[in-house]
Amino acid sequence: MNSGYSWVIHMGRQCEKYIDAKREMHANWMRYVNCACNDGEQNLMAYQYRGEILYRCCRPINPGQELLVWYEEKYARDLGPTFDQLWNKKCSANGKVHT
Repeated sequence: MNSGYSWVIHMGRQCEKYIDAKREMHANWMRYVNCACNDGEQNLMAYQYRGEILYRCCRPINPGQELLVWYEEKYARDLGPTFDQLWNKKCSANGKVHT
């Protein structure tokens, strides 16, 4: 959870699972998704489909360009304070400031 490459998966209201992609050999492309400072900076959009979170490009991404996603405030609020705390921690670990 202290890694800048960690993610929390909510399996239900009372159940969470943590994934740490710090070690490249045990990670996938999700390791490179970082926090956008605002919705205008994002080049990926997250959305839910059939109980899963999927990502799609919302603008062209050039080779070597950082993958950035922004979660709407309402979405984060619906997930609760745990999501907000973890998101802020992840943004801080990647050198981004949460606004």
